[in-house]
Amino acid sequence: MKLRLVGVAATALALTMTLGLPATGAQAKPVVPVAPNYLAVGDSITQGLGVTTAQSYPSLLDARSRHLKLAANLAGEDVTPNGVGPTVTDVGAQLSSFTGDKAKISRISLTVGANDVGWAQLLLACINLPAQVKCADIVDPTTHLTLQQLVDAGLVGLSASLPALLDGAGTMYPHASIYVGSYYELFGSKKKDCVVTRPSTGFAGYAISRVNKAWYNTTTHRLNATIKAAVKAANATPAGNGIAVRFVNVAPAFNGHGFCDSARRWVIAPQDITTGGTLDAVAHPNAKGQRAYARMFWAKGVR
Repeated sequence: MKLRLVGVAATALALTMTLGLPATGAQAKPVVPVAPNYLAVGDSITQGLGVTTAQSYPSLLDARSRHLKLAANLAGEDVTPNGVGPTVTDVGAQLSSFTGDKAKISRISLTVGANDVGWAQLLLACINLPAQVKCADIVDPTTHLTLQQLVDAGLVGLSASLPALLDGAGTMYPHASIYVGSYYELFGSKKKDCVVTRPSTGFAGYAISRVNKAWYNTTTHRLNATIKAAVKAANATPAGNGIAVRFVNVAPAFNGHGFCDSARRWVIAPQDITTGGTLDAVAHPNAKGQRAYARMFWAKGVR
């Protein structure tokens, strides 16, 4: 009986093809090439420092979506002479440097702000301090300000410069929606000292006291709140052709995946650096962390 039905179906299909009638059932649609329409800019997180190009979140989004084609990932290309990664000013230069058709860009993703408050420099200052020393109270020899004062000033500056950057991006890219990513809590919330790396791993021991890791995490929370407020401010102004700016909060995805957390780590530790690699990649998202960024940007509409 089954063989007979198959034969009838084959005969019907042959007649359909002979008569030139449309065949029923699912048919593969032709793949329509997508013009470059997605631009990534920002700091070394968007660049993908410490992972391969294919593992960076912009490349992951490009590979996953049939509607996105990465025009360029310009993130992380500008570093100041003192070793500080891209700030808001540098990201503005990245946006200006794109030589493709800006009118065809429909999505822009970025991370920026950490270098404006000295995120990496703060980490270096807080690591391996005696338990009784608060890194917030350390005085910077150049400015003669405490690290807390430098953070406060950096956040005030960011609250003014980031909305202006986003407005300018909207004018430069009139058809693009802009997605601004947050940062993640680097250290777990457990109320105890955190040993990042032990000497037994072959690297120098790195540790941070419970007081200093709490201050560092709080600084990250304040940074994210400032970025979120800047996005709101950019959406409230008529500048930028009324483009949509969205805040992408990746911090919840990283909960439990930082240094000294109980779950698998999503950030790069010193012992993860391969021979010939650079320690600059420490504390950046590893491949799993980059996938988390990709998931969060995707959920917000970068697809």
